[in-house]
Amino acid sequence: MRLIRLDDYPYGHPTAFQREWCYQHIAGIADIFNRYDIPFIVGVVPFEVNAQDCRVLREVLGEHGRAVMHGFTHGFDFPKMLWNHIECTWKSGGEFMGMAENAIKRRYKMADIIMREEFKDKYAPAHFICPFNTYTAELWMALPSQVKYLHTADDEVKLCGDFGDKAQTFGEPMRMVVSEHGKTYDWVDKVVDHLDNPSQITLHWSFDCQAYVDSWWDKYETFAKKLVEHENAARVR
Repeated sequence: MRLIRLDDYPYGHPTAFQREWCYQHIAGIADIFNRYDIPFIVGVVPFEVNAQDCRVLREVLGEHGRAVMHGFTHGFDFPKMLWNHIECTWKSGGEFMGMAENAIKRRYKMADIIMREEFKDKYAPAHFICPFNTYTAELWMALPSQVKYLHTADDEVKLCGDFGDKAQTFGEPMRMVVSEHGKTYDWVDKVVDHLDNPSQITLHWSFDCQAYVDSWWDKYETFAKKLVEHENAARVR
C-alpha cells in the first residue's frame, strides 16, 4: 500500500485555524486511514506544537500513522508582512531562506529532541517534509544520515534550479520523494482521480476539511476506499 503524506500539523496557516477544530478533523482522517490499513505520515511543525497538540496526535495515529518532521517553524516566525507574501520566499528556500548549514543543524537537533520525546516510536525520523516543498543546498547538507527521504513537489523542484535537478540524482543516503501538482498534490477529491500516477500522494487535510465543511468525511472515505481498490487491482495485474 502506498504511503500517504499529510502536511501541516497542527495547522498550515498561523491565523486561519483553531487548535480544537484541527484535533477533531485529524482524528477523523486518521481513523479512516487506519480502518482501511493505509500507511500515512503526518508532517508536524516541532517548534509550533504544544503538549496538547502532541498528546492528541499520539492518541490518533494508530497502527498505520507516524509523525514526521515538517520543517522547524513552517515560517510562522516570519514577520507578518512577509508571511502574507510567503510565496515570494519559495525560490530562495522558504523557511530555510538565508539559513546557514550550522544553524539548520542546531535547529534540527532541537526539533529531533522534541519529536523523540513527544512521539517516541510513533516518530519516523527517516522522513523530512519541506514546508512549501522548498529547500536549499544548505538544508540538504545539514540533514543527518537518519533522514532517508526528503519530501517535496515538482513545481518547487524546478524553482530550485540546478540544485533541484542535481538533488534528484544524489541517491543514498537521502533521496527526494516528489509529488506532482494538479495530480497527486491537490484537493482530496482531485487526487482521487489520479491514482494511476505513481508519485507521492500529498493531502492538506486541514484545508480540505475547511473547504468541504459538510462533506470532508465522505470525501476522505471515498478516497481511502478507491485507493485500496486501486492498489489491490494493481497487485492482481
